[in-house]
Amino acid sequence: MNTNKILDLDDLEVIISEFKKNGKTIGLCHGTFDLMHIGHIKHFSEAKSKCDVLLVTLTPDKFINKGPGRPLFNESLRAEAIAALECVDFVALNCWPTAVELISIIKPTLYVKGKDYVDLEDDLSGNISLEKEAVETHGGQIHFTSTEKFSSSNIITKKLSNLNNDQISFIEQLKVDHNAKYFHNLINRCKEMTVGVVGELIVDEYIYCESVGKSGKESMLVNRITGSQKFLGGVAALGQICTDIISRIDLLTCVGENEEELEFILENYPSNGKIFYLQKSNSPTIKKTRYVNDYTKSKLIGFYDINDSLLNEEDEKEFQQILSSQVGKYDVVIEIDYGHGLISESSQKLIRNKSKFLALNSQINSFNSRFHDLSQYHGLDLLCINESELYSHYRVRSTPIEELMLKLKGELKCKNLITTRGSNGSIGIDEVNQLVRCPSYTKNVVDRVGAGDAYLGSASIALGAGASLKTAMFFASILAGEVVGSMGTGSNIQKNNLWKSIEALMK
Repeated sequence: MNTNKILDLDDLEVIISEFKKNGKTIGLCHGTFDLMHIGHIKHFSEAKSKCDVLLVTLTPDKFINKGPGRPLFNESLRAEAIAALECVDFVALNCWPTAVELISIIKPTLYVKGKDYVDLEDDLSGNISLEKEAVETHGGQIHFTSTEKFSSSNIITKKLSNLNNDQISFIEQLKVDHNAKYFHNLINRCKEMTVGVVGELIVDEYIYCESVGKSGKESMLVNRITGSQKFLGGVAALGQICTDIISRIDLLTCVGENEEELEFILENYPSNGKIFYLQKSNSPTIKKTRYVNDYTKSKLIGFYDINDSLLNEEDEKEFQQILSSQVGKYDVVIEIDYGHGLISESSQKLIRNKSKFLALNSQINSFNSRFHDLSQYHGLDLLCINESELYSHYRVRSTPIEELMLKLKGELKCKNLITTRGSNGSIGIDEVNQLVRCPSYTKNVVDRVGAGDAYLGSASIALGAGASLKTAMFFASILAGEVVGSMGTGSNIQKNNLWKSIEALMK
């Protein structure tokens, strides 16, 4: 294997410059090339026949968004596989998500793409048009090979991926009614929407530490602090996660009297949303501090600074004025009731009466487990709860989940009901009581905090944009899977990355 062909971009630029001085034509192929197959070999061979020197550049692992388990082979192995081909002269790893910047450096004579990109309107990401423009700006041309189309993503998804039979079967069911372009259009419809999120705002702080050992004088484990991070949590986490997915996402919430925390919140909340808040009397901004093992990322213990009493009469009046003036303005209202005293029964009725589309999750936690009750939430467009919350509501253990879901849906008269089940996926019942089972598409779970909010938010937005419950559940599963892959609640899911993950699975 000729690994001398594999160069970094700086060295490649110098070598290509020398070839150009000698009048050589330069061809550039760029892509992921995750699974080498006959289509790639024919593509490279045809590209080589059109130029003197053929370069192949690869998308780095960190920029690949093609769903769970991708890339199948890491960037080093992909580079080695391509370098082994006689028709390829040099291989390099790109530094950017697309080839636009790369083209400006290399300035190839020909930029070579497969025939499936001939119609630029079919490239829903818009990247090929930008790359074509970059090539032509520097005096080059784009060339489309005529070789038969093969899809690495299709082969991997069907034959070689770590997707199980349930995951593959669900995708095949979706393909009966929808193609990849449908999801691209759905994401664009979501991007046009305005969303209001009602619920408590929380500051999450993670303090990382390493275990040193037992105290010499006490029965206590000693830890050394190695660092810390602060995140926007509660309803603000959902706003941050979805900021690139929708047009505007506002918060209708409360904070405490701590100006320092308020400053942190206002400085870090995305610019395409506004926070409408009251300052709850005699209360801190809710802050949840978790001590985390720096090596394993497992949480050791948590300390919560919180006043979870109900709003006093004056605060309640102020909050309901916020609700009255804002709730009716949004395409979708998402209510997340953490049970920390913000949302009273009268506020809940006000939210319901003024919302065009209302989705809700009422969470069970260590503070409200003794009095958590779903019975006040009537007439929702979507109720999304965890499996444990459903069983806790009915105080049963062995009744089939589908039976309990139908019962709750009827009692609350909600249009759609979803029960999330962690790694076991989710179960939904739509407006005509049709049962939907959606598997989880999560690969690596780093931190589950915020996953439920992300699922609720994305499912709500998709439903509000006109998707079916089945489609919305798939959409939410993919987005939530992206969220749990990082530590804390600071995720910001990019629209294009979400689209690429869905596109790869729908090929």
